[in-house]
Amino acid sequence: MGDVGVEPTGPLVNGGGVGETFQCLARENIDLKGILGSVLSVDDRLRWEAEAELERAKAQSPKTFLCDLGKVFADKSANPDIRRLAGIILKNSLTGCVGEFVNTQCFQGLVENIFSVLQSDIQPVRRCASQLAAELASYEIHCGLARDTLSWLISSTASDQLSPLLVEACLEAIGFISEELISKHGKTAPILLDQTLPILEVVVGRIRSPPTWEVQLKASNTLFFLLDFLSGPLGNRERLTEIMEILFTLADSRNMEVRLSAFHCLVYLAGSIYTELSPFIERIFAKAERAILYDEEPPALQALEFWSTLASVEIDNLENLASEQGNYVQTHGKFESLIAPVAKQLCYVLLACLTRQEEYQDEDTWNKAASARVCLGLLSRVAPSTVIEYVAPFISENVMDENSWRRREAATMALGIIAVDAMPAVLEDIVNESLPFLLMGLLHDECLAVRVTTALTLAKICKVSESACTLYFSELAQNLSIALRDDESVAKHACRGLYNLADYYKFADGVTESELASLAQVLRPLMMELFSLADRSSVEREGLKGLAFRSIGNYVDCAPESCLPILNEVATALLERLLVLRKDRPLSPNERAGIIYAQGILMASLTRYLSRVNPGNTGLVFKAKDRALEFIVHNSDDTLTEKALKLLAVIEKNLNADANGISEQIAPTLLALINSGRDGSIASGTMCAAVDAILELVRSAGNGFEAYLPTTVQTILELLSHPEVVWRFGPCLLTSLGELSLALGEGFQPYVDSSLVVMQGAAKISLSGEGVDQSLVSEEQVLQIRRSILHSTSCILRSSAGNGQRTLAVQKLSWVLAICENVSGDDSARKLNPYLADALVGLAITVVVEMMSVEAQGQVQEWIKKLLEKGFSSPNPEIKSLAGKAAVEIGLHSS
Repeated sequence: MGDVGVEPTGPLVNGGGVGETFQCLARENIDLKGILGSVLSVDDRLRWEAEAELERAKAQSPKTFLCDLGKVFADKSANPDIRRLAGIILKNSLTGCVGEFVNTQCFQGLVENIFSVLQSDIQPVRRCASQLAAELASYEIHCGLARDTLSWLISSTASDQLSPLLVEACLEAIGFISEELISKHGKTAPILLDQTLPILEVVVGRIRSPPTWEVQLKASNTLFFLLDFLSGPLGNRERLTEIMEILFTLADSRNMEVRLSAFHCLVYLAGSIYTELSPFIERIFAKAERAILYDEEPPALQALEFWSTLASVEIDNLENLASEQGNYVQTHGKFESLIAPVAKQLCYVLLACLTRQEEYQDEDTWNKAASARVCLGLLSRVAPSTVIEYVAPFISENVMDENSWRRREAATMALGIIAVDAMPAVLEDIVNESLPFLLMGLLHDECLAVRVTTALTLAKICKVSESACTLYFSELAQNLSIALRDDESVAKHACRGLYNLADYYKFADGVTESELASLAQVLRPLMMELFSLADRSSVEREGLKGLAFRSIGNYVDCAPESCLPILNEVATALLERLLVLRKDRPLSPNERAGIIYAQGILMASLTRYLSRVNPGNTGLVFKAKDRALEFIVHNSDDTLTEKALKLLAVIEKNLNADANGISEQIAPTLLALINSGRDGSIASGTMCAAVDAILELVRSAGNGFEAYLPTTVQTILELLSHPEVVWRFGPCLLTSLGELSLALGEGFQPYVDSSLVVMQGAAKISLSGEGVDQSLVSEEQVLQIRRSILHSTSCILRSSAGNGQRTLAVQKLSWVLAICENVSGDDSARKLNPYLADALVGLAITVVVEMMSVEAQGQVQEWIKKLLEKGFSSPNPEIKSLAGKAAVEIGLHSS
């Protein structure tokens, strides 16, 4: 027999119908125990041969195979791992196929073997027997047969004459049955209701008078699956009271696993029947408080989870109420909170947990301190006044405690939590009072855990406290920059704080000259520290390197004009890093993802710099162009290609027309990329970015693009002749035709007729659904295509103004009026996407006015009046103004 210890795999272990057939015949009198032992072997060849042998045996005689498995499963002399494997294969083979054997003698023997194993003293084997018994009972219930198995399980559970091991197994089987039936039929299914009360009665009986604590634990675990019925038709106050009394008894058990099971049930009730728990909240708090403060960690964590769950439900209720009444803060006074009566005592418990942290632990470690942090944050949103009243003194008293690093860290953590989750004006005083000590502790506290939490809290304060960013900007920037040199666990939070500080300058209203001067003063050393952090950090995705580069990009956006010389240096440094991040060696998937992520951020930061500074034809711009083209040609990541295309489009704006043959260098690459859209090998975002880049090249290169114009237009028109391309890339390709007509003016006239034909074809495709599975098409896709058609129509009409071509174009655009009429009568678009609906109305009005100014339409049709009415009723003032001007132009009064 092979070595035992490998978790079984393969088709039989993972499932497979009994009726499967195989080409090979099994040998007679096979050694089933020996084959099962080989399935568990660490030798791959031996395991594969054994699995094939099992398949052949099953194919030859499925019934005999199942009976033999049952015999091995019940054989007390067999290896326990082999017995367990036999049970697993037996269960997977029986699933869905019980009916083929239910009336056979072989099946009756199999049932006897399963029942005999229910009292095995080997737990994994006994558990398999419980699963098999549950499978049999579920079959009887689903088929409407006499529920012999379930009745036997219930009566065996209630019997005092049977062994505790058998009672355990029966309870576990009942739990499996309840879980499966509720998941399949729901808690109100009639199929369950007639058996639920007998099950509940026997489970409760075993909780109250268990022969062993193991039986009580199984009964408690089974009770968990029956809790769903408390919110269904069987739920009432008396039954809930009975269950709660049982849970309170279990919470006092001497056994830790039983106490854990009790709190597991309470957590479930907090999420499922929140409103019914009010009479019990004080007693729940008493049990939870003792568990959190004095019990072992598993029950303590579940007790904390109860309050977190309760708070989450209350937050959802508050948000729903606020959405109806429009004010989140005011809803607190109108909402009856279950937590409010115990909020103060709960704060005490949570703060006590915060002071029990470990000095050296991974941030992902889940313990009482971590769970208390989450719970305090949720509580701050439910009962902010109570939390601030109780937590604020704790912060003031302990944030400077020189004798206990745990109390310093807990106070700092508490400040960060309530600063984010309960940040009314009263907290500004606490924040400003604590900041000097936090800034000092960030650099000088001897405890790493305190420095980590301080950096985290400062990062949160930089995000939510305008007064802190205003009053302490220089100190925050300087100290957070220096903290980048600390341990990585400190540096990442300090870097996030610097990122948030830049956000303040980007988005805050009324930033003063003195504040901008403060930023200018610290920008150079700040950037040096960020680059240093990026250079020494690993390339893991979402790691410090990427965060450092993102922070640099944020300061590129918000730096004042006086800092442009520094930004020029920053851009050069960004480009240098882009060159360094090469894949010149075999990389792990994580490293490759990290490099792509960092490269994307670098290109985005360069794009933001060039968009803002516009340095013109400089060496930096030409180097950036070369790098962008290199990424477009050689990179296989769509996201990175899209960023390179956006960088290239901004570079084109910076370069003068015809500079150094720019069209010759760029156009072929872009056209090849756009043309690859025929086979769907690029993402829609990449296609849109490529089209934008080619349009920017047309605008920048002027006459230098003439050689590539026919190929460009022909490529776009050819793509739009394929229905699948219209659905995937239609909006950006159709829009590009209009933008080309505006950029080229009369130079686009040779392509007007063919463009209008293709646009009309795209309109028909959008109406007919040709070329795509209709179930995959959204109404918004259709609206986007129509918007692009109207946009390009308007552009072509405008570019044709002043020459005879405009009249000819209008004569070929009667089909566009049908789209405009559709817009006038479509009231569903606004419900779907108000912004898109406004854009469609505005474009339709523009097109109608353009066409009516060329070709007299006689009396204004009713749908045009309705279209203008939509314009007048738009919340967008630009659309209203457009409708007013249109009404005047076509001879209607805006009133």
